Amino acid sequence: MHNHKKKMSLAEEFKHMTDAERAAFAKQYDREIPLSETRPLTIAEQTLFKRILRRGRGRPRIGKGAARINITIEKGLLGRVNAFSKKQKISRARMIAKGLELVMKKAG
Repeated sequence: MHNHKKKMSLAEEFKHMTDAERAAFAKQYDREIPLSETRPLTIAEQTLFKRILRRGRGRPRIGKGAARINITIEKGLLGRVNAFSKKQKISRARMIAKGLELVMKKAG
C-alpha cells in the first residue's frame, strides 16, 4: 500500500505553526512591497478579480437575498437546534429556514 501524504495548504501549514513561527511568517509581509517584487496578474487572475468585483462583498445571495429578524425561542429547543445543526454541518439559520419550508409544504 502506498503512503501518499497530501501536501498541506498554506492555511493548514499556518494553523500548525507555533506562535513564534506565525509571528516570523507574518513579519515578512509587514513592510512596503517594492514594485520590483510584483508582477502583472495572469489572465486567470484577472478573470477571477473581475468576478470578485462584480459579485461584491459578503455572502453570495440566495433567492431574493436575506433579511435579518429577531425571534424568541425556548432555550431548550434552541440548544437542540444548535446541537443538531452543528451535527448536520449546517447553519442554524439554514436549519430554521428548512424547517419553515417543510411546515409550509405540509400545510399546502
